[in-house]
Amino acid sequence: MDFQKYNRLKTLAQQAYCKYSNFSVSSLVELKNKKLYHGVNVENFSYGATICAERTALINAYLHTKKEELEIKTFYLFTNTDKIYFPCGLCLQMIKEFVKTDCDFIIYNNLQECKKLKFSQLFPFSKVIELKHVI
Repeated sequence: MDFQKYNRLKTLAQQAYCKYSNFSVSSLVELKNKKLYHGVNVENFSYGATICAERTALINAYLHTKKEELEIKTFYLFTNTDKIYFPCGLCLQMIKEFVKTDCDFIIYNNLQECKKLKFSQLFPFSKVIELKHVI
């Protein structure tokens, strides 16, 4: 377990805006060039306007990286609960848009438990739904 990243994620989760669920989530995106970009969940009374930590981290990376350097190596995720929670379908679909290779996902909880998976394990049918063109 990478305690440095775990502690960074746990501290970062305190910045989440989660007054409706009290479910704070933080995320780090590590690129192949070793740069890290972070994000937290930001809730809204209108649930559909809520944005997850994974997407804010991904948008942060996209905004601050040249397109040719946006190669995701590892996604880190932390939730302030005793359970391990996985990214939602909307996040997986957005991440799929930018994943060039099968990146790692490392997911932590409050108990310092860790689950390591490949993106293809979280989103196994992403190749099936990939559209080459729309008619």
